[in-house]
Amino acid sequence: MKKFLSNKRGLSLIEILVVVGIIAFIMTFVFRGVRERSEKAKLGQVKILIGSIEQSMEEFNLDCGFYPEVLEDLVSAPPDCEEWGPKPYFKNGKIPKDPWGSEFQYEYNEEIESYVITSFGSDRKPGGSGRFSKDISSLD
Repeated sequence: MKKFLSNKRGLSLIEILVVVGIIAFIMTFVFRGVRERSEKAKLGQVKILIGSIEQSMEEFNLDCGFYPEVLEDLVSAPPDCEEWGPKPYFKNGKIPKDPWGSEFQYEYNEEIESYVITSFGSDRKPGGSGRFSKDISSLD
């Protein structure tokens, strides 16, 4: 026992590399799990933000009698709405961005008085096929 405790030999380079490799392997799985949970949270957040924009649009429609042509009409009064506001339809006076930092896309069909609000997801491009990179819209 005394011989074992008094051994002053350090760790070899191979032993150190093995330990570092094991730690890196474990951290890969931890990082992947954290990243997936973060993206899942952003997916939930974008759905909440779309719902908030829809609520603001309904308030705008009640005040003005029509849906806005562009999202900016929710933060600054359009010339053809006399009953707008008096405050912007968002608390801070700015249209929110999606959790990935991109602007929401808005399409309004005046003929059928219908609209679609879309976020392009984590890839920030139209389309996408992955779980987090596909488009998320108010139709979902």
